[in-house]
Amino acid sequence: MLASLIALFIVIGIFFLLLAVAGLAVEIWAIVDVAQRPESDYAGVSLDRTSWLILLVVLCVLAGPVGLGVAIYYLAAIRPRLNSRN
Repeated sequence: MLASLIALFIVIGIFFLLLAVAGLAVEIWAIVDVAQRPESDYAGVSLDRTSWLILLVVLCVLAGPVGLGVAIYYLAAIRPRLNSRN
């Protein structure tokens, strides 16, 4: 009984670890994407490149889940608009 409970906790721990790693990967992907684009690509978008970079880095470091939400928003809504201009 105790062994199965320990095994369950290990599986749950691994699951949440994988979720955290995936979230970190999404945040890093968004930050790298912003850093690689020239400032001129952000003309006509809600924020300029510097603002997006500061917003992503600060929120990802200080408020993990909020930073993940902003990174997902950037990748889902802003990045496609930037790609359609090129």
